[in-house]
Amino acid sequence: MEQFLDLVSPFPVRSGDKRAPSSPPVIARTLEGARLGLVDNGKANAAEVLEALRDLLQERCGVVPGATVRKPVNGPLDQAGLDALQENADIVLVASAD
Repeated sequence: MEQFLDLVSPFPVRSGDKRAPSSPPVIARTLEGARLGLVDNGKANAAEVLEALRDLLQERCGVVPGATVRKPVNGPLDQAGLDALQENADIVLVASAD
C-alpha cells in the first residue's frame, strides 16, 4: 500500500518551476488545535530542544501533542515512524542539536 506525505515549503515557487505544485497548499492561519509531531534525530540534546519547542507552542499557539518518533542519527526515518506521523500529526518539527 503506497502512502504519501504532503511536504509544504515556506518558500515561494517561481513561475515555470517544474517542481511547483499544481495548486498552492492550504496554509492555516492559526496553529490552535493542530497536532504537533516531533522527530528526534538522535543527536545529543535533540529531545530537550523538541520538548522545549513543544511546550512553547502549546502555551503560545494552542497546539496539541501528536506523534513523537526517533530516527537514527545517520539514517532516514523508518516506515513505522512515517506512518505514526501521517496518522497523528498535522505539523512536524525535526530537531538537530549537539
